[in-house]
Amino acid sequence: MAVLAGALYWSVRLAYADFLFRQNRPESVAGAIRLASLNAEYHLRQAELIARAGGSDAEQEAALERAVALNPRDSEVWMELGLRAEIRGELARAERCLVEAARVDRTYPPRSTLANFYFRRGDPEKFWRWTRAALQTAPASADMAPLFRLCWSWSEGAELILSRAIPERPEVLRQYLSFLLGSGRLAPARAVAERMLELATAEDVPLLLTYCDRLLEARQAAAAARLWNAIIGRGLIGYQTLHPTDGLVLTNGDFRLPPRAQGFDWRLPPVEGVSVSRDIRATALHVTFSGKQPEQCELLWQYLPLLAATSYRFGFEYQTAGIAPNTGLRWEIQDVSGAPVSLAASSSLAAENWTAEELTFTTPAKRVAARLVLTYRRAPGTTRISGWIALRRVNVKAMSETVSVSRAGVSR
Repeated sequence: MAVLAGALYWSVRLAYADFLFRQNRPESVAGAIRLASLNAEYHLRQAELIARAGGSDAEQEAALERAVALNPRDSEVWMELGLRAEIRGELARAERCLVEAARVDRTYPPRSTLANFYFRRGDPEKFWRWTRAALQTAPASADMAPLFRLCWSWSEGAELILSRAIPERPEVLRQYLSFLLGSGRLAPARAVAERMLELATAEDVPLLLTYCDRLLEARQAAAAARLWNAIIGRGLIGYQTLHPTDGLVLTNGDFRLPPRAQGFDWRLPPVEGVSVSRDIRATALHVTFSGKQPEQCELLWQYLPLLAATSYRFGFEYQTAGIAPNTGLRWEIQDVSGAPVSLAASSSLAAENWTAEELTFTTPAKRVAARLVLTYRRAPGTTRISGWIALRRVNVKAMSETVSVSRAGVSR
């Protein structure tokens, strides 16, 4: 009976202490501590309430010391004590507390906190060591950008950062590549993308293609083509590789696959009054005009990794309905900047039956990154077109013979 009475007493006492703790007021938490003084969580909450009420640092720290004495495996308390000691200039004590936090808790937060500490102290060896240790354990959901920024604040050496701080983990490589692209560091991104490719899955494709897009926007078509081919070589996307020196420069010309709108695949800019669909049976692309589209717009385009001073043959088949000749619908090959003076342009497109057309053009002496663009510019004296055009068997191939080019850039 005495044992049962004692158990009942402590059960009621601890339950009431928990009730007081949940009131979350300074006096109620103090009451909970009086009833259950060995509960570390109560002392930790007391420290928080003291801070919230504007209590002294000494009072807060005393509560934290009691909490960590009762639960020495609480890394958050060790980190709090370490950071408080650093603010007071007690660097040796700060380091001991932060190292202890990382010892009892081998996860990302204590390790990244220690890396930040050594960054502030100007200790490179320990900074790199703990940065890499933190990234080794970082969960995919963690925001690793602050550590990456510290790395680049410490050193502009891309190879040094990659070798000393970045582990071979897909989650880390993914975030690091995003960081580099977001900060405009295209050159260092190359080595990171190469590492990613070795471990890449379908989940990594959009990011790798975003890097490909950035290279194209920077007019680095050759580097973009290498990356594009590497992604294909890993079996991550189902296209044929590009080989500019062999004349293979166009992707998905039969529209067999839905356009990805990234890399060297087709882009379909959203245009009011225009709808685009694929005809799987005919392996064709249909572009339909409502008659309410803008008077000038790009409907479909693709990057081409063209060689300098090279002649090309551009072929395609098309069929239209409701579109009169010379009303402004045509193909153009433009400089990647979208300069209004095109390198080549087709005649205005209009044909009721499937029609094959072929154009030839020659690139300038300086290597160019180009775009193949289906454009609409309403011709003077005409109304906006209302109808559709179907496209299939689009191809661009290098020619071995020399091609004469007219002033307009096209010979038929």
